[in-house]
Amino acid sequence: MILLRDLLIFIVGLGVGSLINAAIYGLAYDWRPISPWLTPAKGNPKRIWLDCLPIVGWILLRREEKIHGRWFWIRPLLIELAYAAGMVWLFHFETNNGLLSANHAFLAVASDWYPMFAVHAVLIALLTAATFIDFDELMIPDAITLWGAILLLIMTTAMPTSHLPSVFNKGGLVMEPLLLHSKPEVLWPNMLDEWQGLAIGLGILWLWWAAIQHGTATLRYGWLKSVSLYIESLVRLRPKHRPKYRNLLPAQILLFVLMSAATAAVWFYGGKHWHSLLTSLVGLGTAGGLVWAVRVGGWIGLRKEAMGFGDATLMTMVGVALGWQASLLVFFVSPFAAVIIAVLNAIITRRPHIPFGPYLSLAAVIVIVAWVALWEHYSRDFFAMPGLVPSMLVSFILAMTGLLWLWRLIKPYVLTLIFGPEIDDDSESKHAR
Repeated sequence: MILLRDLLIFIVGLGVGSLINAAIYGLAYDWRPISPWLTPAKGNPKRIWLDCLPIVGWILLRREEKIHGRWFWIRPLLIELAYAAGMVWLFHFETNNGLLSANHAFLAVASDWYPMFAVHAVLIALLTAATFIDFDELMIPDAITLWGAILLLIMTTAMPTSHLPSVFNKGGLVMEPLLLHSKPEVLWPNMLDEWQGLAIGLGILWLWWAAIQHGTATLRYGWLKSVSLYIESLVRLRPKHRPKYRNLLPAQILLFVLMSAATAAVWFYGGKHWHSLLTSLVGLGTAGGLVWAVRVGGWIGLRKEAMGFGDATLMTMVGVALGWQASLLVFFVSPFAAVIIAVLNAIITRRPHIPFGPYLSLAAVIVIVAWVALWEHYSRDFFAMPGLVPSMLVSFILAMTGLLWLWRLIKPYVLTLIFGPEIDDDSESKHAR
């Protein structure tokens, strides 16, 4: 039975891997009809149903090497294999209490981990698609992060036990999902079940909706005028000049109304489902807000974009699935993950530019797998101290902004000292990278 279960997970993983490849090629800005699930470009030979089979299809599609390039089929084949095998390993890891220390393994049985595994499997699939699009084009499409966040919000709300676990002592050891407050032994605040909780949830949802709109913002003419211009840019999308966004605003408004109504309905129903939804919304706001703060601080310090918009939307998706505590760990683990990604990128692509999205994606997987060490052994007491995390985050953003501003001032002198006074713009850009 275990072998049959693993085989079923592997087969489903192959199917999901095939969808990941379809998303990598179909949702990219530079759309490429490489996946067998996509309509081939005009003039290309027709495909047969066997081409759509995972693994086998890519071996058959070797016949299109003259169209797509030599060895084009290797990467998607490896993606499908790696995701399917990875899901089998992750299932065994989580259902065998891999997210608990050895001393706490008796607190859970295999079935307790099924909702958590489902959420993590979906998150990793979305992160995989986003990662390879980011590698190819240095961008992450909203179609993955926006709809991925919505899907994960639905899943975490429907399955309140899908959040990462925390063990505490309450007349004996108890394991519960790590919710909004970092002290599970403390009862859920009654205030969050009242109108204040609904206000927090809707406020985060509405700010997120405003942030993902395709509007134009500038502070060049002052705050009041800038707000007026931003609203006007949302309402007047000028279909003649921006046909891509012709039907975007009505769809976004409908989505906004439906999500607001659904949030209010879950709040009215209350209980664990509301606690889980509010936890995911706070995770969304915290993760996305942190990246936005880094973007703003980087712009103030360097007068250039420090992190992309796609990185912010990617982190909102991570925050929904893992919660605000784990998403902060993801952000601070990502520089260490960067070492791995940077080396692989340099070897495979030989390109100097490295997107940040893959760092965040790999860091999210690391946080899931190393949850026991990162949370139980190092972070739990830290997050439980009132006011410590917000004050440290503010200090981090201010310090980062100041250091970047200082670097922008001294950078010309440092480069001149190192490379000489004859350095030009192109060589400066190259050496800066």
